[in-house]
Amino acid sequence: MAKLTETSPAVSAEELKKIEESLGVSFPETLKSLWLVTNGGILADKRRVYQSTHYENDIKYFLPVLHVKDAGLLTVDDYYQTLVFDKKILPANFIPFAIDGGGFPYCVGADDGAVYFW
Repeated sequence: MAKLTETSPAVSAEELKKIEESLGVSFPETLKSLWLVTNGGILADKRRVYQSTHYENDIKYFLPVLHVKDAGLLTVDDYYQTLVFDKKILPANFIPFAIDGGGFPYCVGADDGAVYFW
């Protein structure tokens, strides 16, 4: 399992439920478990690259769901609001949870729990 550093303050199951209600989505259990263990952060080795036969993808950091460690960090809710409602470039059932080196989000499908790169 990847180790995260510079994590944001802990989040509770109750807080996660309130965020789900405010966004009108249900987070997959796997993602909720991740946020309850570590609330976002940077990968310990600073970057993780995943290679497939056609693509090279990287993860720069995982978004905190609440309680940002430092001013200026964006939360899952911030990214979701901006990309779904303000810019209208992300489907409402895609929940951003991580960002690549270029600032593009990795999302989890609220309907199917699959991971998508947008």
